Amino acid sequence: MIAALIGLNRNALLSDLDEAILSAALGVLDDTYAPGEATLKELIAVIRQGPEPLRNVTLAETDERYLPAVEGIVRSLMALCEGALGDTFAHRASVAISLDKPLCIDISRIGEADTKLRSC
Repeated sequence: MIAALIGLNRNALLSDLDEAILSAALGVLDDTYAPGEATLKELIAVIRQGPEPLRNVTLAETDERYLPAVEGIVRSLMALCEGALGDTFAHRASVAISLDKPLCIDISRIGEADTKLRSC
């Protein structure tokens, strides 16, 4: 889902490296947080910290190699948190979502011209 959101916001597909970084970072978050507790901001923090699983997928043992490798995905995640979609995706949900039941989201308050947010 996060890769899809980034792709929509970038208007381009993610690179294989970006997908690997996301996957490794989400694995670290799964080991650290209870389900539904981590936000995109925690994801950004994990990627910036560069724990071993992320350094392994980037083939970077030093910060001089690691930081440039993750810069693009960090910028894209920050854009989701701070950009036009920030209010939607940067905070914890106020209502618990049950993934085993149909979900209906009211988008009637989103302006017709806001095609990016409507596409999400």
